Amino acid sequence: MPPIRVYPLRVVKERLKGKEVKNVAFIQCAGSRDENHLLYCSGICCLASLKQSRYVREQYPDCDVTIFFIDIRALDRLEDFYAMVQEDEKVTFITIGTGGVTGIYYPTGVAISRMINRNFEEYGIKATVESTSGSVFNLDAVIHGDIVFGVVQSDRQFQAYNGLAEWTDRGPQTDLRSVFSIHPESITLVAVIEEIGSR
Repeated sequence: MPPIRVYPLRVVKERLKGKEVKNVAFIQCAGSRDENHLLYCSGICCLASLKQSRYVREQYPDCDVTIFFIDIRALDRLEDFYAMVQEDEKVTFITIGTGGVTGIYYPTGVAISRMINRNFEEYGIKATVESTSGSVFNLDAVIHGDIVFGVVQSDRQFQAYNGLAEWTDRGPQTDLRSVFSIHPESITLVAVIEEIGSR
């Protein structure tokens, strides 16, 4: 992969003079709340990108804006501003909940995201992935609208849909839908056999 170059805004503006802008992306939460990078949220990126997305749409009415994020933190009256940006059909927010970065769910989500992003012209959406604690978190996040898609185990999806296990008190979550199956999951049972006598 070639190195990623970051240019100051003034340089970007100079290069865009007289050119049509078709797509703009804002990347949020890069390394934040990650024990290997930053343990905290900067607290400013969310609203800065929402504001900038409005500026872009005002200056380039036909431009598509995609915001990649883990979550949007818009407190108090700023929630109304966030809602206003969401209503713009040219601004798309897509997040796929996965699992820990050392497991199989995260790279699977990355692969799905890349497939979607490669076909942006056809689908009109772009996606990013979020590292999460797994199936239960992803199901709850989808139910509450915090993420759009989540990678989950089929037994957990069955439990949530039928109001079992963690969802007993909340009842069946019948609005959930399975998009596709990634791979069959085999079960390996392991037992310890204590020695009896000479055996």
